[in-house]
Amino acid sequence: MIAPYRKALPFRSLLDVLGPLINPACPKGMVLGVAVRGLGDTWVRELRDDGAATVTLHPEHLGLDVHPLSSVAGGTPKAEAFKALPSGFDIPVHLTPVLHFVLMNTSALLLVVGLAMDYKDGVRLAMESIALGKAWKALETVRDAAHYGGSKA
Repeated sequence: MIAPYRKALPFRSLLDVLGPLINPACPKGMVLGVAVRGLGDTWVRELRDDGAATVTLHPEHLGLDVHPLSSVAGGTPKAEAFKALPSGFDIPVHLTPVLHFVLMNTSALLLVVGLAMDYKDGVRLAMESIALGKAWKALETVRDAAHYGGSKA
């Protein structure tokens, strides 16, 4: 159990990157965030069976607005609002930065697992899932499984 020690460190370390890469579950794909590259566009290194490619993403490429990182930083009221991100297409304006952050990250995950054709399609699928309440239902299912140890008693 390295996780408690890693989390206790007041700085990022090699363990933050190494941990997911040595995951004993051996996932077929993953989205791994790396903290340093610059705070502009998102630099993506796609590793696939047929090689590797470098992609630079920008929110506007995906039909999203640009927001300052501070608008979604952990511990801020807007970041905490993520927990209350409602279903439906009428997302309150003050939650737009959080929504766009979620959509951009989720689009990468949907691409990795093969559900999206590209990042823009991933944004569309993620928004549809949020609007129809499917995302919240999935989150509740994962939370309940973790709470009950995988089986409801």
